[in-house]
Amino acid sequence: MTLAVVAVGSVLVLCIVSVLASGNPGAGERAPALFERRRSDAPPRRPAGLVEWEAVLLEAGMGGQRPRARLARRLEPLVEARVANRLGVSPDDPRAADLLGPEWTFLLGGPAPPGSPTDPSAAVIGAVDHLLDRLEAP
Repeated sequence: MTLAVVAVGSVLVLCIVSVLASGNPGAGERAPALFERRRSDAPPRRPAGLVEWEAVLLEAGMGGQRPRARLARRLEPLVEARVANRLGVSPDDPRAADLLGPEWTFLLGGPAPPGSPTDPSAAVIGAVDHLLDRLEAP
């Protein structure tokens, strides 16, 4: 019984507050609505690792051989693990060249793969995309 009285009382209080707020046109501007989620002006945080990867990719796309080599060093643990699992060798082994393709050579600072875009950013993104596809293919 007491719980019912409290529930009815709470509903009445909410109804009275909403009527008073709707009767005063400026009330909504000064105070947030009771059940409206407050919005934050700050953009959502991005993981630090993602920000670092974006910076490395951006730099590799805008620069020359050195930034591409830095990107390749970031990719090395992944490349080494996939090559070792699939072929049982290191990426430096000549037997890994077919798996890694010209994209890996390009990322290490070599010439662009045949048919790659002339835009440096597109060439880097395309090389990483092709390399990852090669590494994940069965």
